[in-house]
Amino acid sequence: MIRFDDHSSRASRRSKDKLAAVRVIWNTWVKNLPKMYNPSENVTVDERLYPVKGRCQFRQYMPKKPA
Repeated sequence: MIRFDDHSSRASRRSKDKLAAVRVIWNTWVKNLPKMYNPSENVTVDERLYPVKGRCQFRQYMPKKPA
């Protein structure tokens, strides 16, 4: 299995940072994204909902949105 962080210290870091397991990868992604993708003045944003039975702490109930 590939790991990107120190498993022994993850619990203490996770108490403050919910993305502790992937924080280094995430920060690298955020830093490099502007180099790889530079949108023009015309950009379309769309959304799509996927039904999920898992738990998510930032889940929001939207009764009028089918998923």
